Parts: sequence; C-alpha cells; structure tokens
Amino acid sequence: PAFGGRAAPESGPAAAMGSLPEPGVTYPREVPVEPGMPEGWKGIEKQYGPTSKYAGKVYCRYFSLDDRHRSVNSPTAVIKIHCEETGEDPAPRIAEYHRLLKEREAKRAEERRLDREARGKVEGEKREEAIARFRDRFGQLSGPV
Repeated sequence: PAFGGRAAPESGPAAAMGSLPEPGVTYPREVPVEPGMPEGWKGIEKQYGPTSKYAGKVYCRYFSLDDRHRSVNSPTAVIKIHCEETGEDPAPRIAEYHRLLKEREAKRAEERRLDREARGKVEGEKREEAIARFRDRFGQLSGPV
C-alpha cells in the first residue's frame, strides 16, 4: 500500500490521479487528508464514470469541513486556500508538504529496493559483486561452442 500507488493503491487521498480501485471498496468514500495539509479538510475518493477516458480509475477531491470550499483538486490548492483565509504565506507550507511527499516516496523506493534485493535483483556495485562471486564459484559463462 502506498499513497498514489500505481498498481495497487493504498487507501488515501493521494491514491488519486489515475490509480486503480481497491478490490471490495465502494466509491465515493471519505479518506483522511495527506500529511502536511491543513486541518479542517477531508478527502473524498471517487471513481471515474463509464463514459470517461479514465473509466474505472480513482481520483480524490478535497472538501472543507465547513462546506465553504468544495471539490478542490489538489493538496497544494487546499494549502493555498487555507493560507489565503488565514493571511499566511503559502510558500513555507507548500514546501513542507512537498518535503513530506518526497520523504514518503523515498521510503517507498527504499522498500521496493529491499524487496527487489530479497528476490535476487540487485543493481550497480552489488550486481557486479554477485557476478564476480558466481564466476569465482562456477567459472565464466560461454555461448555456443
């Protein structure tokens, strides 16, 4: 499960753009907002209709809890609206949101790398070391003689 997951999205608002629906889930459904977003908002995951170019895929829209703002498209837009209402500069909040987003993506990338290594797929220097160990043990592979 991961925010904005590609093949198997996690429940959550960033499972938004073009992600596949989770099995056994009915849409629309309410989901928590992403870390870094202001309080006072909720996310609603919806599914594109059958006549849409993206039919069956899932997207998320954000709604303020006081119902003053409806169907806001992105977390960045939510932050801008919130800061406009409170008189804050949105730049630091947006930067923090993007930092948290990159942090989550780096964590997912590390998990994927560890998973690949567990299945025996390695890259770079580790790959070269594995090839060297194989050749030491079994000798150089050769093609048809």
